[in-house]
Amino acid sequence: MAYNPKSVIEAGQAILGIEFGSTRIKAVLIDPEYKPIAQGSHTWENQLENGLWTYSIDSIWNGLQDCYSELRNNVKEQYGIEIENLASVGISAMMHGYMPFNKEGEILAPFRTWRNTNTGQAAAELSDLFVFNVPLRWSISHLYQAILDGEDHVKDIDYLTTLAGYIHWKLTGKKVLGVGDASGMIPVDPATKSYNATMVEKFDKLIAPKGFSWKLIDILPESLDAGMDAGCLTEEGAKLLDPSGNLKAGAAFCPPEGDAGTGMVATNAVRPRTGNVSAGTSSFSMIVLEKDLSQPHEVIDIVTTPDGSPVAMVHCNNCTSDLNSWIGLFKEFLEISGLPVDMNQIFSNLFNAALKADTDCGGIISYNYVSGEPVTGFADGRPLFVRSATDNFNLSNFMRAIISGAIGVLKIGNDILFNEEKIKGDRITGHGGLFRTPVVGQKILAAALNSPISCMETAGEGGPWGMAILASYLVNNSKNQSLADFLDEAVFAGNTGTEIAPTPEEVEGFNKYIENYKQCLGIEKAAGTMTPEKREDGGTCCRMDVELLEVRVMGMIDIQVLVPGTLFTGRNIEPITTAKDPYQNIDFGVPFTGRPSALMFDYKCIVSPEEWVWYAKGMSKPKKQAGHDEIEAYIYLQHRWEDENGEIHSIRVGTGYERFSKTQEEWVNGHRLPIHYGDITGEPWYEEYMGFKEMQRAVNSKGKAVLIQEEGWDATLEPTHMVIMLTSGKYEAFVGHAGNVFWVDNVSLVYEK
Repeated sequence: MAYNPKSVIEAGQAILGIEFGSTRIKAVLIDPEYKPIAQGSHTWENQLENGLWTYSIDSIWNGLQDCYSELRNNVKEQYGIEIENLASVGISAMMHGYMPFNKEGEILAPFRTWRNTNTGQAAAELSDLFVFNVPLRWSISHLYQAILDGEDHVKDIDYLTTLAGYIHWKLTGKKVLGVGDASGMIPVDPATKSYNATMVEKFDKLIAPKGFSWKLIDILPESLDAGMDAGCLTEEGAKLLDPSGNLKAGAAFCPPEGDAGTGMVATNAVRPRTGNVSAGTSSFSMIVLEKDLSQPHEVIDIVTTPDGSPVAMVHCNNCTSDLNSWIGLFKEFLEISGLPVDMNQIFSNLFNAALKADTDCGGIISYNYVSGEPVTGFADGRPLFVRSATDNFNLSNFMRAIISGAIGVLKIGNDILFNEEKIKGDRITGHGGLFRTPVVGQKILAAALNSPISCMETAGEGGPWGMAILASYLVNNSKNQSLADFLDEAVFAGNTGTEIAPTPEEVEGFNKYIENYKQCLGIEKAAGTMTPEKREDGGTCCRMDVELLEVRVMGMIDIQVLVPGTLFTGRNIEPITTAKDPYQNIDFGVPFTGRPSALMFDYKCIVSPEEWVWYAKGMSKPKKQAGHDEIEAYIYLQHRWEDENGEIHSIRVGTGYERFSKTQEEWVNGHRLPIHYGDITGEPWYEEYMGFKEMQRAVNSKGKAVLIQEEGWDATLEPTHMVIMLTSGKYEAFVGHAGNVFWVDNVSLVYEK
C-alpha cells in the first residue's frame, strides 16, 4: 500500500535514521514502506589537535541538533507540520575510535577517531597476543596504546564506547552497541555475538600489573543483535535531539551501529557471499564470509554484520577527500572567471571526462593520503600527484588517475582477499559519494576489483537510510524474519540495482596503474618522513623525525621498522623488494666538481637523553638495546671511477662531519659545518665514524647498485661526486630512538673568496 507522508508523520509512524559520517551528519525519515520522506544534514570536519584527529563534544551535539533542525524544516516545508512522535530511531556513526568516560560521565580524553594511526605498537602486540589481526583504529588498540604511553586518565575509565554508542547513551541512557559496531572495538565471537571471552581474559592478564580498578568487560557497552530492544528516547534525550521541544520522548531505539553495518544493510549485503564497497571520505569493502580465512592478514579486518555473521573487511583511511579538493580547484576557477557554479554539473563533467581516458591513466599516479594509510604502511599521509615528462597528461587522464587513486589502496587489499584467500562474492554493491555520478565510479571500481559492481538508487546516501531500515526492523518485523530475509522480502523485493561489468582492457589498464602505484610508493615514503613545517619566525622548514612505523614492502610483506627522517643527495631505487639491506635501495651522491669550504644550514633539534634505542628491523617485535641516538650531519666529496667489472671505487677528497648530542630548542641560523680536505685521520677531533662508509652504494653504468669502495684520501684530486646527509638519527638502518626530531632550513654550500 502507498502511505501518505503527512499522515505517517502525524500518526508517529515515521522512522528516523541518523549517521555521523566523517564530513557530514545525515538524517533521513522513512515511511513504513522504507521510502525516504524527509531528510536533513550538517557539514562538519575533524581537527588535527596535538597530532591526533578529533571532533569536539560541542561539535558533535551542535552538528546533531543542526542536522535534526534541517530535517524539521524539511518536514515543515513539504507537509506543513512538526515532528512530535517517532516510531523508532537508529544512530550510526564512523566505527572504531576511542571515547573514554569516568563515573561522572565526563570524557577523559578528546575523542580519537578511526583516522588516527598512532597505535602501531599496541596493535602489533595485541595481534600477537590474540593471534588475530587487531587494526590500528580499533578501540582496544587506542586503549592499550594509552596504557603503553602511560596516560594518566586510563585508571579513571568507567565506560569506553564508540561515537554511535556515545550518542545512543545520551539519548536513551543505555550503554549498548550493535554487534557490528562492537566488533570494531574488540574481536567478537560470532557464536555468542558478544566480545570474545578468551581475548578479554588475555587482555585483563596483560594489563593486570598496572593495577587498574576495572576489568575490560566492565567498561564496554553491551553487544546487541539487530532487532533487539536498545531502549527508548528519554525526556533528556528528546531535548538534546530537538531543543525546540516539539519532539516527545518514548520512541523505540534499535542497537546503534557503525557505518560498515549500515552500508551492508543499505546494499542488501548481509548474507554469505554478498558484499559491498563504501566509498566516501574513507573506503572499505566487505564480503560476508562462508568460511574462515586461512590465516590473519594485517590488511583484512574480521568484523560482523549487524546480525553477527563474520565479515572480511578491507578498510582504507582515505578515499574521496583529495578528489574533492581537486574538484574544488575547478570550482574556484569558475568563480574567478565569473562563470556559473553548479557543483553537480562540475562533478558530472569532470567524472565523465574520465571515461575518455587511457585505461592506465596515461602513466599518471595519484596518492590520496590526506591521513595515514595502514594498508600500505603509512602512519602519516601526504597527498601527492605524480607524473613523468613522458606521461600522457590531459584532463581525462588526470581525472581517471585521481578517481583510480581514490580506490588504489582498496585494490591492493582486495587482491589479497580474492587472489590469496580465494574468497568468492556472488554480488558486490557500491555506495557512497564516489557513485553519485552514474556509471563512472562504478565502472572504474569494477576494473579495479575485476568484478561486476551493482549500484542502488540510494548509492550516494546509503548510510542513514540503512540505519533507518535497522530501526524499522525493530518495530515492523511482524513475521519475525531474519535480517537477511527481511531485507530480501520486505525492503528490496528483487531490486538489485544496475550492474556494470569490467572489460578485459579496463582490468589490464587498472592492473598497470596499480603496479606503477606500488613502484612509486618510495616517493610517498620520502614525503612522509620529512615534513614541511612552518617556522616561528616565518617561512617553511623541513622536519625530520625518528619513527617506529608499520611498513608494507610491495604491498604484501608486513614489517615494523625504525625509520629516521633523512635529507640526502641521491635517490631511492624503486621498487623495494627486501628489508635485509636498505642501503642497496639507495643510490648515494650526485655528480659534483666544486670545492666548497663549508656546508651551511639553519637548525634546531630534540635529542632524547635516554641511554637506550629501538632495534626494529621487521618480521619480529621491536627490541630495546643500549645506546644513545644523536642528530647527524655530514658531507663527503669523492673522486669516483668505475673499473671494467662494473665496480665503483672512490678516493675521499673532502669531509665535513658533526653530531648533535643535546636538544637545541631555539633556531641556530647560518650554522657552518667546515669541510676538511685530504686525510683527517690524524686530527685530534677525528672519530672513526667520520671515516670510510662500507655500506653506501651507487648505480654503475650497467644499471646495477654496487658498493662504493672508498680506498684512500687525497686533497689534490678533483671531486666527481658529493654526498650530503642530514638525518634525525646516527645509527644504521632500523636502530634509533623514536622521538628524536631534526629541523633544517636554508641548506647551502659556502665558498670562500
